[in-house]
Amino acid sequence: MKQSFYVFICFNLLSIGLFAQGTITYGGRGVKPYQVIASDQAKLKETPDTLKDDSAMDGTGMDYNWYNMGRLMRQATLGVNFNDMKEFVKMTPEKWIDEQLKVPSPNMLEKTLKDQVIWRGYVKSLGFDFGSDTLPFLTGFQDFEFAWWNHNLGNKDYLKQRLAFVLSQIFVISASADAIRAHARGVASFYDVLLKHISGNFRDLLMDVSLHPSMGAYLSHFNNSKSIPERNIHPDENYAREIMQLFTIGLHQLNIDGSLKKDSLGNPIPTYTQKDIKELAKVFTGLSAGRAGQFSNPNTPVNFGIDRWQTDFSVPMAMYEDWHEYGGKSFLGLYIPAGQKGMKDIEMAVDHLFRHPNIGPFIGKQLIQKLVTSNPSPTYIKKVAETFNDNGKGVRGDMAAVFKAILLHPEARSCESLYSPIQGKLQEPLVLFLERIRNYIIEPDINNKILVGSPWFLNQRIFEASSVFNFYQPSYSPLGSLRNRNLLGPEFQLHNSSTAVNWANLGMEEKHLLGYAWQTKRNGYYDMNLSELHPYSNDMESLLNQLDKRFTRGQLTSYTRSYMRRIMDDQLKPQDRIHKPLGILFLSPEYNILK
Repeated sequence: MKQSFYVFICFNLLSIGLFAQGTITYGGRGVKPYQVIASDQAKLKETPDTLKDDSAMDGTGMDYNWYNMGRLMRQATLGVNFNDMKEFVKMTPEKWIDEQLKVPSPNMLEKTLKDQVIWRGYVKSLGFDFGSDTLPFLTGFQDFEFAWWNHNLGNKDYLKQRLAFVLSQIFVISASADAIRAHARGVASFYDVLLKHISGNFRDLLMDVSLHPSMGAYLSHFNNSKSIPERNIHPDENYAREIMQLFTIGLHQLNIDGSLKKDSLGNPIPTYTQKDIKELAKVFTGLSAGRAGQFSNPNTPVNFGIDRWQTDFSVPMAMYEDWHEYGGKSFLGLYIPAGQKGMKDIEMAVDHLFRHPNIGPFIGKQLIQKLVTSNPSPTYIKKVAETFNDNGKGVRGDMAAVFKAILLHPEARSCESLYSPIQGKLQEPLVLFLERIRNYIIEPDINNKILVGSPWFLNQRIFEASSVFNFYQPSYSPLGSLRNRNLLGPEFQLHNSSTAVNWANLGMEEKHLLGYAWQTKRNGYYDMNLSELHPYSNDMESLLNQLDKRFTRGQLTSYTRSYMRRIMDDQLKPQDRIHKPLGILFLSPEYNILK
C-alpha cells in the first residue's frame, strides 16, 4: 500500500468524520456461526465475538454496554487497557466516574524524584555517564516526562489523568520556556495541584495556580515588584491579563449558555479594560520564593528578588510585604482598600473573579470541547454552567460535579448525538497515541526493564505547548467543511500535511513507537506486539471485531471494514493480518474522530 494512499485517506476522511452518518449494522452474515460486527442500543449481554446460529439478528445480541462504556473511555481517559475495559463494561457511566474519582493518584513530585534515581542509575549501570558525549546532561523537565509516561502506560487512575491533562491546557505552563524546562520539581508539583483539584473547588484551584512558582516564573509575577517610579519600575501586567483572559472570564461577556452579550449596537461587550489589567497587576506584587532549594540549602534564608535557580519550585510563593503595592486598587467593580496585607489583596481578587458570571460558560465550554465535542449546543453549555454555579447543594465551583455534568449529559451519552452532523471532535495526538499503545504488549529490554521516554514524533507533549494559549485555540475553525458550516475544530490546528504524513508513516509500525528513556549509542525502541490477537488471525470477522473493540469501541463502519478486509486478504503472516489493516484503522475517521 503506497504512502500516498494513507495520506489521501487521512486528509479526506478526518474533516468529514465529524459529519459521518454511520450505518447501523446489527449482525454479519459471514461464515457461520454469525458474528458481531457492530454495537447498538440493546441491553448489556455477555456476548462473545462469535454468536451461536440461533442468536437474534435484530440487534438484541449486541454488547451495547461495550460500545456505551467504550465511548466514555475515549472521552474520559488517555486510553484504556483491554483487560481493564472488561471490568469497566460491568458498570454504568455514573458508577465508573464515581469509582474513578476515588482511585488514588501518585504524588508526581515524589514519583519524579524517585524515578529520576531509578532511570539515571540504570543508565549509569549500562556504562554511560551524565555529561559525557554519549549522554548529554538532561534537563530537569525530562525527569518529569519520564515519570509521567511511565505512570500513564499502566495507571489505574484513568479519569484523573485525563482531566489533569485537560486542565493543563487551560492553566498552561510550558517547558518551551527555560524557566519551566529547568525545574522538574516545579512541573511535577504543578501537576499535583491539577490532580488535587479535580475533585476540589475551582476557587481553590485558581488560588493555588496563582501562587505556584512555576506559574509565577512562566507568567512573570514571580519577583513582581511594586511601583518604583524613580527607577521606572512598574508592576508586570502579564499574569493579571492572563488570569482574566484565559483562566476565568475570557474577553467578552457571556450569557449562561455561552452566547455573547451585546450592546445596543450589536457589538460584543468586553469583560475588562486595560485599566482593569493595570489595577489587577498591582495585586500580584510582592510574591517570591517560599523556600530555597534545588541548587541551594533548603534552610538558606530567602528574600524578594532571589534567583529562580535558588528557589524550591515545589513550595508556593510567599508574600514580601515591602515589595507589595499597598495603595487602593479597583478592577471589575471591586475596590480593594489600601493598607491591608498583600495576601488578603490576592484572596479578594481571586474571590471576585471566582464569582464572575462568565466563568461557568467560559470554562465549561472549553472543558466540553476537550472531552466530548467541539461544538456543544447552548443547552449543553448552560447545563454545565448551571452546575458550576450550583452543584445542587448550594456549592459553587464543585469540579467533580462539573465533570460529571459534562460526561453524563445526553450530548455525551445518547445514541442520537452519534448521528448529529455537528457532534464530535478530532482526538488530540497525545490521546490518539496513548489510546493505541495501551492496547499493545510492550516487551522489556534485555535487562527486563521498561523505561520509556516521550516519543520524539508527537507534536503534542505534556506541558510543552508553544505558548500560554495552549497547543490550539478553542475558537479555531479549519478551512473547508467545518468553517463553511461555521463550526469549530480546535484540534485541527495541530493537523497539517506534515503531521498527517508522520501519522501515516507510523500507522503500520509495530516497533519504533516507544523509545528508551535515554540517548546512547544503543539508542533504540521497545518491541511492541498484539500477539494475543494472533488466534483470531484466521477468522477475518472475529479479528475485525477485536480490533474494533480495542481501538474504535464499536464504531468501526462497514466502509472502513471493507478497506481492512481488502488488506487482510493479501497477508499470509498472522502478525501482518493484524497490523496491516490496523494501518487503515489508525487513519480512519472512526479512530481519529471522537463521536
